[in-house]
Amino acid sequence: MNMNKQTPPVLTLDSVDVSYGDHRVVKQVSLHLENGQVGCLLGPSGCGKSTLLRAIAGFESVTNGTIALHGKTVSSQSKQVPPELRNIGMVFQDIALFPHLTVAENIAFGIQSLGSERRLERVKELLQLVGLEHTSDRYPSSLSGGQQQRIALARALAPKPSLLLMDEPFSGLDATLKETLVPDIRRILVKENITAIVVTHDQLEAFAIADKVAVMNEGCLEQYSAPFELYHLPETRFVADFIGQGDFLSAEILNDQQINTELGILDITESHNFPINAKVDVLVRPDDVLHDDDSNFFGLIISKQFRGTYFQYQVELTNGQKLLCLASSHHNHALGERIGIKLDLDHIILFEPNN
Repeated sequence: MNMNKQTPPVLTLDSVDVSYGDHRVVKQVSLHLENGQVGCLLGPSGCGKSTLLRAIAGFESVTNGTIALHGKTVSSQSKQVPPELRNIGMVFQDIALFPHLTVAENIAFGIQSLGSERRLERVKELLQLVGLEHTSDRYPSSLSGGQQQRIALARALAPKPSLLLMDEPFSGLDATLKETLVPDIRRILVKENITAIVVTHDQLEAFAIADKVAVMNEGCLEQYSAPFELYHLPETRFVADFIGQGDFLSAEILNDQQINTELGILDITESHNFPINAKVDVLVRPDDVLHDDDSNFFGLIISKQFRGTYFQYQVELTNGQKLLCLASSHHNHALGERIGIKLDLDHIILFEPNN
């Protein structure tokens, strides 16, 4: 017996295409999800993320490539395992609890095959897990939106699915509730060691819940990385522009170690393939541009937003370029004022100019 044989990922997508007629909605997507990982499909409306989730669930067929669960193919051009045989749980945007059933009956709906005693134990376990033990005999209409979403999660977890799919599960909830609910849902998934994929267009949701995020654009996978890497080390210009706030500062390659910008010469340690004298764009986040009264470089404040602990200014450089800049809330400068600024870049990411 080979004891070194590796356990296959819970989910593997290999060059997956999904088409509606002649229209390819998902194009050559490959990724995998290990046991206990929470993944996220993130992107703008119409990028193909919900279609891909439906293909994983088995509601859509693939027109190319394969989808495998635990190393066994469930979708290909020649094979389509029905959704009910994939051992996948789902939580949808509209929650869709059964209004005529109590909370306990909703949770028990998918585990009727268990004995009554074990079924009651499992319902009790899940109510404790989601912190709603006191709602057992209540009906969904008497619950808040956040409580209903927790019960929907408990119902999906009841049969112990090998993979949980969540399609825009927080979109109907207000921002304040999401701030507490999203981390709570992640805690529950981690505690239950659930492998899950969440679809969202909200970056903050993705960053709060996921171990790895797949950024999609027009059906293609742009990057599949941890949230930190997406923000600080974007691999494509789309990811750099889509994730977080940022601007692109024009620069020129001086040599392998230096670039020249409107805010001075910067030393670079990251390797690149640009020739000397090439024009490039540097990704600059708001927290990369600091207010500094002693700087030799200046920006003209053209907009400002008070964020409590800091101001976010938009400044215009002498060449007309605009950058976002952070300053302590004690530095309350007026529109039209020139302030000293400096760059403080930990990661210098270069892109082709967007002509």
